[in-house]
Amino acid sequence: MGLINKRIFVEKREGFQIEKSDLLKDLNENLKLGIKDLRVLLVYDVFNIDEDVLNRANNTVFTESMVDELVDIDLEGKCYLAIETLPGQYDQRADSAMQCIRLIDPCSNCKITCAKVYLFDHEIDLAKV
Repeated sequence: MGLINKRIFVEKREGFQIEKSDLLKDLNENLKLGIKDLRVLLVYDVFNIDEDVLNRANNTVFTESMVDELVDIDLEGKCYLAIETLPGQYDQRADSAMQCIRLIDPCSNCKITCAKVYLFDHEIDLAKV
């Protein structure tokens, strides 16, 4: 198999979404946004990885099998906020993921970046905030 690039979305399973519930409460109480639902996703952009290594890493590196699940998301036309480190800033999550990949395949030279995406249930009018 050849080298591929892949975007991976990870979401906490129901019952483990503490960040989601806390943020939803804060946004509605402090900013009065009227959000009914919110999704918190971790995003891994993986570059130049062997497809077999990626398949092995999906459930060992990118997720904790008891609390996380891989999800398929299309962000086209959705209201979301994405947060990532600036180029040159140290990203501990990305560095740890790359080190774990090297444990699976010592020859791997993959590059990983991470972000967090907050996916809202509707458009947010920031002029009212």
